[in-house]
Amino acid sequence: MDKFTMPATLREHMIVCEASKKPLMLLYLIHQRGVTNALVFTKSAESAARLVKLVEFFEDAWAQRDGRKMVVRAYSSDLAPGERKTILEKFKRSEVDMLVASDLISRGIDISSVAHVVSYDVPVDMRKYVHRVGRTARAGRGGDAWTLVEEQEVGLGFGLFGVVIFCSRGIAITIHRSLAAVPDRLCHRCLAHD
Repeated sequence: MDKFTMPATLREHMIVCEASKKPLMLLYLIHQRGVTNALVFTKSAESAARLVKLVEFFEDAWAQRDGRKMVVRAYSSDLAPGERKTILEKFKRSEVDMLVASDLISRGIDISSVAHVVSYDVPVDMRKYVHRVGRTARAGRGGDAWTLVEEQEVGLGFGLFGVVIFCSRGIAITIHRSLAAVPDRLCHRCLAHD
């Protein structure tokens, strides 16, 4: 069995929600929980591109109401190496608030400003989970790892987190089930153009 060490400064959260509400839950995290300087992981480059378009749509509506628009970019193997480098540099300089990516960026890239990691799609195994969350809570800094799980994935999520708890020497994991109604309210507020 592989053993993984998680940083003591990492706070892990699991949010149980329907697949159809995941985009709204991500918006809730952005606007109500202050999730910025974030890496969001999806299962594929195609999913990352779709999610960026969806978040940009909602951010346009949000900006009309509140004036601030989060800058979100996809980071994937579909981009040329030069494009990836430019996007990464902009993220490091805080010109991009959120990168949405597949697991391409989960290893070997050190970005000190990453405050949050969101696993929009549950990672397929423990190693991928560890590599994802390892992008935050580095060098003694705090960081949050958010995993959005569907009801049918809860067993898998608890399995992943059970190993993490064991390997983390008791780091607490916050499981949010009560947030399930939040996206509906957020959607109505976001799209209200009074």
